[in-house]
Amino acid sequence: MTKKSIFITGSAKGIGKSTALFFAQKGWFVGLLDIDLNGLNLLAAEIGKDNCSVHIADVRNPEQLQFAFNEFGKLTNGKLTVLFNNAGVLFPNGFEKVQLETHKLVVDVNFIGVLNSTYCALPMLKETENSAIVNMCSAGSLFGNPEIVAYAATKSAVKSLTEGWNMLFKKYGIHVADLLPS
Repeated sequence: MTKKSIFITGSAKGIGKSTALFFAQKGWFVGLLDIDLNGLNLLAAEIGKDNCSVHIADVRNPEQLQFAFNEFGKLTNGKLTVLFNNAGVLFPNGFEKVQLETHKLVVDVNFIGVLNSTYCALPMLKETENSAIVNMCSAGSLFGNPEIVAYAATKSAVKSLTEGWNMLFKKYGIHVADLLPS
């Protein structure tokens, strides 16, 4: 396959879904990854099954992710133009009203998931000229917020990863950027 390609974590709904539809309309091959199989199948039907691949995986699980990226690579000749680390969770209720396990889930999905996805995708990105990683951050990464403390902290960490990776991966021709929607 010689088309440009994008792999989107958290693509079954919201920003991930909108991004998938946008790139598919531009003629890109789209890798769809989420834990929501029904949402992915609906999106794949909308995009057209020849223009995308569907992958069920939890970004917290590197083995599942590696399998998904390997399958995607089989369809793109080992190339990946853009990795969009979009998967994320948010539980707004302040710190004390949220269970500790829920805070850990936020850290695992929003931060560890970005590490896992990038690690698994890096070999394909290195094999693709002018590739990029786009990390979903948040305006919440710019300052603390008492209602979303763990979320804001994870997005600050992802922002720092983005800056470091952009310097580090420049030698491979990989540009790394983030988005900070409010």
